[in-house]
Amino acid sequence: MTLSGCSLFSSAEGLLAPPMLSEEQSRVYEALTDAVGSVNLIFPKNGENRSAYIFSDLDGDGSDEAAVFYRRPDGGESVIRLNILDIENGEWRSVYDTAGTGVSVDCALVRQIGGSGRTYIAAGYNLMTAGDKVLEIYSYENGVTERVYSDSYSSFMVTDLTSDGNYELININGNSENQSAYAAMMTEDENGALYEASKVRLSSACIGFESITEGRIAENTAAVFIDEINGNGSVSTEIIYSVDGNLRNPAEVEGSTVLADTQRQSGYSCADADGDGITEIPVTEVCPGYENETEKLLLTNWCVFDNYSIKRKYTGWYNKAQSWVMMFPGRWEGLITMKIDSASGAAVFCRYNENINSSPELMRILAVSAADSEAYYAEGWQLIEQIGDACYMVRLADDSGESLVLTLTEVRNNFYVIE
Repeated sequence: MTLSGCSLFSSAEGLLAPPMLSEEQSRVYEALTDAVGSVNLIFPKNGENRSAYIFSDLDGDGSDEAAVFYRRPDGGESVIRLNILDIENGEWRSVYDTAGTGVSVDCALVRQIGGSGRTYIAAGYNLMTAGDKVLEIYSYENGVTERVYSDSYSSFMVTDLTSDGNYELININGNSENQSAYAAMMTEDENGALYEASKVRLSSACIGFESITEGRIAENTAAVFIDEINGNGSVSTEIIYSVDGNLRNPAEVEGSTVLADTQRQSGYSCADADGDGITEIPVTEVCPGYENETEKLLLTNWCVFDNYSIKRKYTGWYNKAQSWVMMFPGRWEGLITMKIDSASGAAVFCRYNENINSSPELMRILAVSAADSEAYYAEGWQLIEQIGDACYMVRLADDSGESLVLTLTEVRNNFYVIE
């Protein structure tokens, strides 16, 4: 997930031991074990923070506190515990200890939410039943820790969805036996208390989430793009944004075709494909000539949300493995099919003439390492762009009579590497 929240990665827990810790972590570890006895440190499985230790100025006093996830090894408890430690007279001291709701930590964030300047710990816990998770939010002020929020979740993030300079917590929940899918926005009221400011329904047909992307539908309008798995295995996108502090979901407006218009094969996630700051939705279609083939190549229509509808912005070839996109210029519209060179893996762009095998080649694109690029120059390849060690190369067809052969400038103007 491309956001300040949870994403799907693997990790291990219970592996850290004191010799592996930094000097400050070792001091915290010693204070923790002095207070509670032996511990097994627990690592969040997902998200940006994978450490059992979180250091942050939780109470705004100018110095960091430490939050540590652990489990007692004596077998008496299987649940995760959270301990808050503060510095008193130059020494770390345990000031709060509580049992978390789950058996492992899914992810954990430390963020300011709302306008008071208060910093919160948002901890997502996995429960015993696979897929069930609970989000708990804690505050720490004046030496007192308080659990201020608890609810189920499928995914959560902290972002400025209202574009007011303050951050909100967005809690996304899927369909279950006990509830319908929804997205809720948490922020602070005028007294600094955390509350649910707005909530919108999500599709009743959603059986899971493939990816969730933080982006924009316009220069000044932040949005969350939720790629949902449908019952037939396809994916559709719901777009959540805020108007005057209230969440909007255009897919739930009566008569909306957003879900149908964004339906596509799985594996294609929303992204700012052309780097203009606006998030595009990739909707796939079969390449010309592959309609009756067992293995189909797919073109990607990069679409945007505009005036409650989905509009195509570009059509192009998307190499997901190498994260690059070649958008088709206007004079290519409806005239291009694709092949993959089995030997090199290069994407081959062809003028479609009703037969894939005999469609004339216009160019091919391949990503190679900088060390290998010299050999390609010698074979007539040209550099489109280099990012780090990756060189993106093109070889244009040598056919002066073919009007669809692009110039190198045209290729560079229509080629993008997705960050």
